[in-house]
Amino acid sequence: MADIEAEIAARDEGETFPVLPIGPGSAPARQPRLRLRQLNEEELDAAAEALQALADAMASKISDADSWTTGEGYISAIPERIREALQPYATQPPQPGRPRQQRQRRPPRVTRTQREHRLDEALDDMEATQQETPRDQRAVRRARRRVGRVRASMAQQELRQAFAKDEA
Repeated sequence: MADIEAEIAARDEGETFPVLPIGPGSAPARQPRLRLRQLNEEELDAAAEALQALADAMASKISDADSWTTGEGYISAIPERIREALQPYATQPPQPGRPRQQRQRRPPRVTRTQREHRLDEALDDMEATQQETPRDQRAVRRARRRVGRVRASMAQQELRQAFAKDEA
């Protein structure tokens, strides 16, 4: 039994359980999506080779694991190892320190009535919501409903004004 453990430890370079980082930045957090750039044939072969080597090594480690705890450690290390293997072939994410280009704000509209002003505010709010939090579907739907309510109110008011003019 000791020979088997020594052989596994030697093959894993002394590591029988992947050490997960512990510290301030080590809490499991969703990583940004790794986007591969357009690879030429040589880079594609190198990336495939790196992934195949990683898959072979992890499959060997998982199959040789003597307990579920050890195997679970290897399994939980797979996503980070894949990320490390493919990082050289990925596009660089935008640096958070650089200021983003601000979108040009359109000039304020000239409104004639309060309802037009409310519609402008609702449209601006909807556009801002869609830009800032596109994944928050609840907020986007709420902003769209507000625009719809204001438009319906304007249509109803126009209808009332048309009847008031034609009736007299």
